[in-house]
Amino acid sequence: MQKLNGNDIYEARVVSLINDIDIKTLTLLYQPFIGHLSVALFLTLKETSLLNQAKPRKVEFLTKQLDASLLDLAIAFSRLEAVGLVKTRQIKEKRYNYYFYELYAPFEPKAFFEDVIFSKLLVQYVGSETYTELSRAFMVDASFSEGEDITSTFTEVFNPTLELGDLNIKHFSSGRKTKDIAISFNTDRFLTILKDKYLISESSLDEKEISHIERLATFYHFDEELLASQVSIAFEPSKRKGEKVDLSKLSFNLKTLVEYPNVSKKHRQSKSSQLKGDSLNTQLINLMETLSPPRFLSAQMNNHEIPRSDAILLENLAIKTGLTNGAINALVFWVLVNNNQQLASNYVEKIAGSIKRLELESAADVLDYLEESKKEAKKNTKVSKKTKKAKEELDEVSDEDMDALIKRMEKLNK
Repeated sequence: MQKLNGNDIYEARVVSLINDIDIKTLTLLYQPFIGHLSVALFLTLKETSLLNQAKPRKVEFLTKQLDASLLDLAIAFSRLEAVGLVKTRQIKEKRYNYYFYELYAPFEPKAFFEDVIFSKLLVQYVGSETYTELSRAFMVDASFSEGEDITSTFTEVFNPTLELGDLNIKHFSSGRKTKDIAISFNTDRFLTILKDKYLISESSLDEKEISHIERLATFYHFDEELLASQVSIAFEPSKRKGEKVDLSKLSFNLKTLVEYPNVSKKHRQSKSSQLKGDSLNTQLINLMETLSPPRFLSAQMNNHEIPRSDAILLENLAIKTGLTNGAINALVFWVLVNNNQQLASNYVEKIAGSIKRLELESAADVLDYLEESKKEAKKNTKVSKKTKKAKEELDEVSDEDMDALIKRMEKLNK
């Protein structure tokens, strides 16, 4: 996430054609999960882009225009970047930073609803009922079937016989551009494994299938080797191109593998960050890095089976938010301790969004961030007695309780 200063300078350019439907898409489909400030920031950058090219402005202009703090502005930028609406470049000077913002068009409605990440993310934030209502807002009327088609053709009207010389369109708009979200999945490596190990060539798959597979890999946080193996299981060579991979079967199998960490552990994309030392805190953090979130949460429940709602929440944190196992476990542990053992999904997902935007991956970094945020909140806000009691519970976890928890987790890790 950017650390903005009011004296920082920025320029913004609209590198795609953006129309009224795009604005409607931003407002109805993107706004629920990127927030109203991100949408307002995008529109402000768009409408003032020509002014900024003539005269670069200070970031302070945006804080005044949007009535937002520098921190709120930085978060809004990170959300726009995360969903592919803004690309940011930076030049660091001694006393200020110079930012260049490129604005891209949002997905067209059809592409948005067909996208495995965005569509599920919208459902997560607004619910299935509202999701269906929003989809209806982008439906068009059916064509007429009555009567005879007497529409004039282009040739009948214009009789095109004009001889045109070369037209200089070098500086003309290049049209509509969208920027996809960044993923860590190596598609070339995946296709190589698929061909060499399972004898399935790249030509057997179409672009939509490959794109869907990339997103499922990001969704479930698995690497190229495991995806190649699972695609080979879901591959049906007799089907026509574009339908050879049973994507529903593939998704189900990947979801099942998440529940069996001993099988999938070595194929997680996340990197483990182990700390050195024998203290209880160090042992706990290292177990956060090695255990899968379902098993980690189960250990906190005396090894009982976790509720389905909690299982879904953990899956969303790994798949939709893309947090590492260590980050998820640290977040869940902290919330349970600080929220009276309640794992409220809205609260967890809100914090998870901040962790993702700050690109925190290790359990230690996440715990440090959460504790610092708690201290900062105590300084700047008045805390109710009920909330204060819940917040103070982190300091009340005894060494005995922590030791017992670690022992339960170590048994799961064997």
